[in-house]
Amino acid sequence: MQISWWKNWSEHLWEVVENKWISRNGQDHFYRIKVVIPAIEKAIRNVEDLLTVIDLGCGDAFVLNQLLKRDIITTNMIRDIILIDRSNRLLKIAQSRIKLPSARAIKADLDNDSWVPIVKGTKPNKLFLSIFLIQEMPRVDNFFSNLYKVFKERDLGLFITVAPSFAHHLISTGKMHLTRKGILNNTYFRWAAAYPVAGNSRPIHLPYFHRTRKEYEEALNRYGMKLIDYKYLSVPSNKISWGVFENTLYGEDIINRPSSLLLIVKKK
Repeated sequence: MQISWWKNWSEHLWEVVENKWISRNGQDHFYRIKVVIPAIEKAIRNVEDLLTVIDLGCGDAFVLNQLLKRDIITTNMIRDIILIDRSNRLLKIAQSRIKLPSARAIKADLDNDSWVPIVKGTKPNKLFLSIFLIQEMPRVDNFFSNLYKVFKERDLGLFITVAPSFAHHLISTGKMHLTRKGILNNTYFRWAAAYPVAGNSRPIHLPYFHRTRKEYEEALNRYGMKLIDYKYLSVPSNKISWGVFENTLYGEDIINRPSSLLLIVKKK
């Protein structure tokens, strides 16, 4: 089976659920605010003289907007903000949120190199953000290869992806829909599945290509980058969390269980 089939499947599924994903709120926003952003903030605090932010697969730029609003990323220092996504609709939403003269939107498929020349022209000391993107790529080879072309010594990459153990758990409980199994040469996933994203207390199923932390680390090493640190992220067990996730598709599964993985990346 060819990689193009997997890619077409992934893109088609995204098109089907795009309207639901855009209208999502509640659990997804809570997760990003309470789990994702604190983890990113700790990593960003170690970046000196940050001049450029590249949001890879920015979607509606919810996380980046929160980082700017909270002064975790300070606008008086930033020379360039590049928003990259393959969806025109999502880019328009992102631009409506990031209303800064330094912000530019690029429509591009991150699986090819059309975005590379634009990013090459930005200032050094770049922060590359990737929030729940790489687990939806049928292969990461092209992505990491292109990233290496624009990734400099003092740049930092922060990649949030689905924790492999969380995916295993959802599959074992029947809450994650396994679509196909198989191994293809020179690809680094073992199966494709549709995993649930909570919004308005209803499931939205998006594509997911399973990889372990070790597999991501090996792929980064092949393309001139290294994993300098990583952290598993989970929703804390407290009254607010239970109130948000109670009676949802995977509320009982996500509390106090590692559900996301933060990869912190530098150049070799």
